[in-house]
Amino acid sequence: MSNGYWSGVYDNGEIRQWGVDLPPCPQLKITDGDLFPGKYSVCYTKINEKGIISGNGEIAQIEFTNTAGIELLNYDNSFLCWITDANGDIFYLAEVQNNKITDKYYNQILPSLYVIPPKPMKHLTEAFGRIWGSYHKSLYFSEPLSPEWFKEANRFDFPEEINMIAPVKEGIYINSKYSTWVLWGTDPNKMEIRRIGIGAVENSLTYAEVEESGREIPTWRHKTMLPVWLSRKGFVAGTQHARLVNLTEEIVNISLGRRAAALARKINGYNQLIVTMSSPFWGDGSLNQVFKNGTLN
Repeated sequence: MSNGYWSGVYDNGEIRQWGVDLPPCPQLKITDGDLFPGKYSVCYTKINEKGIISGNGEIAQIEFTNTAGIELLNYDNSFLCWITDANGDIFYLAEVQNNKITDKYYNQILPSLYVIPPKPMKHLTEAFGRIWGSYHKSLYFSEPLSPEWFKEANRFDFPEEINMIAPVKEGIYINSKYSTWVLWGTDPNKMEIRRIGIGAVENSLTYAEVEESGREIPTWRHKTMLPVWLSRKGFVAGTQHARLVNLTEEIVNISLGRRAAALARKINGYNQLIVTMSSPFWGDGSLNQVFKNGTLN
């Protein structure tokens, strides 16, 4: 759970931190040992009570010209220490005894290199084995099957503040107040980005079995749950084929608010979309007059 200012994980009846903070940079000193001469890179990760490993903290380097060992001056039992081979660049789990690394006895590669704790994102969703969320104008996604591991490089940047994320089977619709994009594909490394619409009212997203005037949406062969949101042209549905369908354009004239909450339901066999908004027009009575005059349609 995350709201742009705070985040956490509801886990077995308790709320805990989402992700693990990064540890400090190692403080190193040359000591006796049997490591080959050369330049070594060293970093820490932390591990929490759930066994989740953090990303690495800052990387320290140390170099010696004769056989030696490395003393860790700020090592803590909650840390794991990772070290490269002499003059290498791959980090391996080091065996630390008495806060020292004295032998080359390691073979497990650091799995969380460059991982960072999740930012306080908004509009969280799960798709394609990853957690996705917005942070201002960026869409971040987690490592695959690792909902607590994010990387600064694992993101898509947009020109406007993101206010909605709506995944479908083969892609994700992204909205701002004025634009709609589609990220098509399921692999972030291969996704294509296209602008296809005019944006959405924040939090007006819901999923529904959508029909247009009793007809199925073109190219939609089977009933399925599709994302629906409110735009300046009324209700919009995002199909499974990277297309937008306007459901109420030129039929219902809706005065838009800045934010909304939405749901879909079925009553007596009829599908309904319900949106509530804090409307800027209500205070002066103009929206109230629309209903009194019967001029909504």
